[in-house]
Amino acid sequence: MSWTLSVMKNRIRNLCTVQETSQLSEDNLLAYLNRYYTWQLPKEIKPIQLETGYEVTLSDGTETYDLKGTFYDTYVKLDPLAYISDTQGRKEYQMSVYYNLEDFYAIWPDGIDYTDSDNTARPSSVLIYNNELLFRKCPDDTYYVNFKAMRRPLVYVSAGTTTSNSFANDADIPELEEWGQIIVYGTAKNILEEMGSLDDLQTVSALYEKEKSNVHSQTLNWYNQTRAKPKF
Repeated sequence: MSWTLSVMKNRIRNLCTVQETSQLSEDNLLAYLNRYYTWQLPKEIKPIQLETGYEVTLSDGTETYDLKGTFYDTYVKLDPLAYISDTQGRKEYQMSVYYNLEDFYAIWPDGIDYTDSDNTARPSSVLIYNNELLFRKCPDDTYYVNFKAMRRPLVYVSAGTTTSNSFANDADIPELEEWGQIIVYGTAKNILEEMGSLDDLQTVSALYEKEKSNVHSQTLNWYNQTRAKPKF
């Protein structure tokens, strides 16, 4: 069986007992499914197949870099592992990565003009906060920072070779077809949390947790077969 969008939508409707579009419109069902696949699956399942790298080019005198532009078109999140180098594509020095303001400013006190030439150098720390990257010290030259990142999963349009970031056509399939069942359970769980019965939610939640274990086992097998390759 091929895990097409059509198959997944039918199974979700059956699990949630919302077979009629008057109960749940096609547009809303598609929105639930894409939201789970695009954002929840990478964060909750963490498939190793989605691990990648994200490179930022730092400029002399610029300490803040915006992630709001095109970052989320391709990526889901940055992991707390980053390297900086004078040469593009290399990972020479590991950086300290912070998500917490207090921890960051305990090391790099606020109120100092880090863009002043006396305070610039090769950055050793970065704060990831509010969709921005803040580097300390402020760069005194061009540097290349490579983060370990998690990208968005792909959709194969009409089961062909063209890819998209979301499902739209009934013949579309996920990047890995073995993710079809977890997409069904994850989407159904979200729908039932908002509009279903407690009994149905408990049943689907149990199925979801069981399938998560199956996917993690598949991911581990895939990793063991490819562990000699760099992760990013």
